Amino acid sequence: MPVDVLLARWGDRHIIAALLPSYLNELGVDGPYPYLQRYWDEPSRYPYLLWHADEPIGFALVREPGTVHDFELAEFYVVPGVRGRGWARDAVHALLRKHPGRWGVRVRLDNVGGLSFWARVLGVYAGAIATSGQVPNTVLYTVCSMSQALLVIDVQHGLFDVAPRPHEADATLERINALAARARLARVPVVLIQHESASGALVHGSPGWQLAPRLEAADTDRRVRKTTPDSFLRTNLQALLDGWGTQEVVVCGYASEFCVDTTVRRAAALGLRVVLAADAHTTHDKAHASGAQIRGHHNATLPDITSFGPVILAVASAEVVFDGTALRTAG
Repeated sequence: MPVDVLLARWGDRHIIAALLPSYLNELGVDGPYPYLQRYWDEPSRYPYLLWHADEPIGFALVREPGTVHDFELAEFYVVPGVRGRGWARDAVHALLRKHPGRWGVRVRLDNVGGLSFWARVLGVYAGAIATSGQVPNTVLYTVCSMSQALLVIDVQHGLFDVAPRPHEADATLERINALAARARLARVPVVLIQHESASGALVHGSPGWQLAPRLEAADTDRRVRKTTPDSFLRTNLQALLDGWGTQEVVVCGYASEFCVDTTVRRAAALGLRVVLAADAHTTHDKAHASGAQIRGHHNATLPDITSFGPVILAVASAEVVFDGTALRTAG
């Protein structure tokens, strides 16, 4: 690799300090950079130097912002003399591999060259999303750099199509279909999980056990059969995820308070980061609470569970970002 991306030691601080004035000048920013010292003082900040043939050619300052993004590329600079060789692009990809997670990159609208660069570099990431930044006059790119899988739980004819139907059954199915389509586009595995019982509507092979007709399945989707609310218990789900090197699961389906809840908890206990598609899981109304209330309760409480270690997020399905390591084009 022509460029090496290495954490800057304290003794390398002067190299970044020497490059900063040129970087700030390109951005039209006056004055010193006030945050450099913090990249060695705070464990949530990471200063990187970009090297080629033992010569520094740029720097990257990465931080953990404590928001929906795990990491933010706060500053990134490559000296003009080596631009246009693909080294800056390679450095960005290396950074995202070093810190698997959800990344945010904010670019000023008046930085025409920067907008073009980041559109090219991040545009190849299958799950990249560009939105207006909360900071005025900026664009915020969001990408994900971890191996993912989408778990679609118990979207079956006997649960979704028999009256009374679950809360927002059709709307939930539309959101699940949209999630699955985006996952496939990003080459993220889609796992269709089906519950079965010894008797009743969900006997294996019965009409009720079949996938809901409105669920848009693909030949590439994997199927998992289960007999408990835990999609991992006595199934091949963990073996599938391990085989793919999965680090994060996106969870949707039925029922919010049973199979979705149990699977989310078990996934986190197994060391997987979990994204619960907040509007793409559902349940039936119950005597004690409506389906909407039950969904809302689990969206509010599951992310509060931190003792497993991995984070649990509840994110609107339209805001779920799929696998940033899956590139649309080879190389």
